[in-house]
Amino acid sequence: MALVLGYYFDELHFKKLVLDVAGHNQRAIRVYKKFGFITIGKHERSIGRSSTWSFLDDQAYADVRRFFRRDWMGRRWLVYYDMELRREDWEKRQKRRDRDGRTPDLTRCPADG
Repeated sequence: MALVLGYYFDELHFKKLVLDVAGHNQRAIRVYKKFGFITIGKHERSIGRSSTWSFLDDQAYADVRRFFRRDWMGRRWLVYYDMELRREDWEKRQKRRDRDGRTPDLTRCPADG
């Protein structure tokens, strides 16, 4: 992730990166936040009428049900969070990590020599 973000901001010179992530994907959300992404909104996307979503009735999936809903036509909808990382925030985090010496900057490789 650090390599991709370094390339995206440092080499391609983009100003921000915007993504969306499924609300139930808490692992991905934690990783994005660790790299400095912030949540800027949320939306829902239709995931169809398939009966394959019956697993949500199982008690084992009670903690993810809040991210799904069924409308009056029987369609399922899933919550997605919109997240963004701006170049200036990425650069601040990189400088802080370099200064503190906690995390090496994996986006830079020394020249072979």
